[in-house]
Amino acid sequence: MKILFDASVFKNELTGVAKSTKYLYEACHRVDADFTAYGFSDSDLSKYDSPAIKMLNFSAMTDAALYNWIRENRIEAVHYPNNGKAGKEFLYLKQAVTIHDVLPLQMPDGFGRVESENLVKRLGKRMMAAHRKWDYRKRLQRDIDTSDLIFTISDFSRKSIQTYFRVDKEITVIPWDSALPDLTDTEFCSKGRRSYILYFGGYDRRKGISHLVKAFTKLYQTSLADIDLVLAGKKYSLGPETDRLINEGVQAGRMIETGYLADNDLAALIKNAVAVCYLSSFEGFGLPVIESMKLGCPVITTNRTSIPEVGGNAVLYVRPEDTDEVVNTIINLVSDSRLRENMIRLGMEQAKKFSWEKTADAFLTAIDRMPVKSR
Repeated sequence: MKILFDASVFKNELTGVAKSTKYLYEACHRVDADFTAYGFSDSDLSKYDSPAIKMLNFSAMTDAALYNWIRENRIEAVHYPNNGKAGKEFLYLKQAVTIHDVLPLQMPDGFGRVESENLVKRLGKRMMAAHRKWDYRKRLQRDIDTSDLIFTISDFSRKSIQTYFRVDKEITVIPWDSALPDLTDTEFCSKGRRSYILYFGGYDRRKGISHLVKAFTKLYQTSLADIDLVLAGKKYSLGPETDRLINEGVQAGRMIETGYLADNDLAALIKNAVAVCYLSSFEGFGLPVIESMKLGCPVITTNRTSIPEVGGNAVLYVRPEDTDEVVNTIINLVSDSRLRENMIRLGMEQAKKFSWEKTADAFLTAIDRMPVKSR
């Protein structure tokens, strides 16, 4: 099978969506040796070229030349992997979009966004929020209407799409797997470091870092556990109070902010952690949960949105707003080696339910089942 895809997803290579799209296409090539995904973009993304992925420059082609190239190479479908954003250029091909979540409708303040100053002044903050929702809903409904197939990454996201939009076609769930290497060596964090709890991921408000920092501050200030907190991810302000607590923790030698880490370093950090504490209130999937379990690290997380689909009964669930519950769960995991060993075992068993090959097979089968369009 050969497909086109919107390669703008690779412009931000740090994201889970970009990494998972790459892993998906590579798994498709392992499942079907004839599979190739041809990427179109207005940027030079040739560094992603591989047996599975080929970047093309369509800008020099006329519409007729592009159409003939598609016919000659027997391209079957076009895939828009980054939350819709479907174009109108290839309507004569099978149209597939991946919608990871509908976060802007369910949690509009879940992440920051800089708006035009003039637009904010003209509409005001409340009207601005309503405008964002309207614009997002209109765009995504158009993508749903023009697509032949919708992919999403969890059953929670599937139900959310059906709740917020008119959907008259199949939604195929293709769960992700880990987008990190499986390491046997741990050079990054092996020498002279005290035991630590780890958070990794974005610094969005919905990720619960403020709850984790508050709980950990109570834990170390009351000497309840001799353990550090490591925060791994590109740093942003989390608000005055949380920023203050982090700065105090860093000065006390009990908190560490690493900034963005390369995949090998991040995998090593996970593998050596006492536990990953991921108190997110909203996920379309929950990639850090599966990545931690695969690397043999226990997980403390929430039972919200899609996370229980990933964690099952193999993680420890807490209410992130309950500081004492978070503190006590960390203490139990740190002090009880049998509990920790059991959570590692359960996590690795749960992680076996997910594989890129299974996801690739479901992806290819769904596209193959779509009727070919007449050209």
